[in-house]
Amino acid sequence: MFIVIEGIDGSGKTSLSNNLVNKLNELGKSSARFSEPTSFESGKYIRKFLKGDILLSKKEQIDAFIFDREISVLKNIKPALQDNKIVVLDRYYYSTAAYQASEDFSPEEILNLNLEKKFPKPDLLFYINIPPELAYKRISSRNDQKEIFESIDELTKINSNFHTVLPSTKIILDGLLSENELVNSCLKHILI
Repeated sequence: MFIVIEGIDGSGKTSLSNNLVNKLNELGKSSARFSEPTSFESGKYIRKFLKGDILLSKKEQIDAFIFDREISVLKNIKPALQDNKIVVLDRYYYSTAAYQASEDFSPEEILNLNLEKKFPKPDLLFYINIPPELAYKRISSRNDQKEIFESIDELTKINSNFHTVLPSTKIILDGLLSENELVNSCLKHILI
C-alpha cells in the first residue's frame, strides 16, 4: 500500500508520518517512511534552494522536484512496495503543484507535468487541514532557520493551491487533533 501525507509547512506531516510508520510496525505491518525532497543529492540541491542558498526560477524548481521524485520512486518507493511494505511518503507531487505554482505555471499544469511521468498513484492520500496562521505559529516556535515559503501569505496561497489539485479521493484530517488522534484517524482507513 502506498500512502501519501500532504499539508502546508507546520501542519504536522512529518510527525504524523513518523508516528504512523511506528504504529504500523508495532502492529506487525511492515512499513517504511520516506519524504520528498529526498536525502539523495537531488534532494539536497532542493534543500539549498529552500534555505535560500541558491536561486531557481519556477521552471527550474519544478524540474528539480520532478527529477528528485524520479529518484524517490526508483530508489525508495518502488523497492519498498516490491518488498511488500506499506510506504508512507511525507509530501508528493501535490506539494510541488501547490508550492511551485505561479503566474507562469498553474497548480493544475504542474500536477499534469507530474502525472505525465506516470509516477505511482497513492492508494490513500491524507491532507492535514490546518489554518495557515496556526501553521505559521508552529513554524515560528521552531529554532530552525525559516524556509522561503514560510510566511502567512505564502502558506495561505499554498493552502488554497492544495485545494485546487487534491483529488476527490483525498481524506482530510483535522490538523487540530492530537498526534495519537491523527494516527488513529489514518489507521481507520488503512486497516480495513
